[in-house]
Amino acid sequence: MRRLGPWPPLALALLVAGILAPALSGRATFFYRDVHWVWYPWFESLARGLAEGAWPLWDPHPGFGQPALANPAYQVAYPLAWPAWVLPGHAAYALYVFAHLLLAGTGAARLLRGWGTGRLAATAGAALWILSGPLLSFHSLHHHFAGLCFMPWVLVAVERALGEPERWGGWRLGVLLGLQLLAGSADMVVMTGLAVGL
Repeated sequence: MRRLGPWPPLALALLVAGILAPALSGRATFFYRDVHWVWYPWFESLARGLAEGAWPLWDPHPGFGQPALANPAYQVAYPLAWPAWVLPGHAAYALYVFAHLLLAGTGAARLLRGWGTGRLAATAGAALWILSGPLLSFHSLHHHFAGLCFMPWVLVAVERALGEPERWGGWRLGVLLGLQLLAGSADMVVMTGLAVGL
């Protein structure tokens, strides 16, 4: 596996920070679709419960309440969603989108490097992936967005596991696939499996 080096992730981080500057600085906020109607209420409810000493297992607010742990879209077990329990909602979601776009970009760059491209070409390809309509349009569907952002990393892990079966390849694949599953989008896991099959 060819190394990515330190400057492509830094360039991608600057790109993501540039396109998300209004949200990261607090001058704008994400609100469209499920962000406003689903994500903010769910995570506010879980944050309130934690502040009152409750475990984030039950959301008492909709109707007669609903189990948060049983609904994967709540992302209770997903580490990249946990900052929403302690940060203000608008800041937490801006950080969530930033982290996932950077994750998607570095994964795409790593995948392209593994396919034999140079660092500049891998960085350019990753930048195009970050700026692409299909990826950016998913930001309003938080769990699908997170699952999609893990897709290139799972593909990298599959290739490494096939290339290094007796080393750490299977362990890496298990961790990355586990994180993609914890993100809560079963359909993105299936789409990743289809991409692996191809």
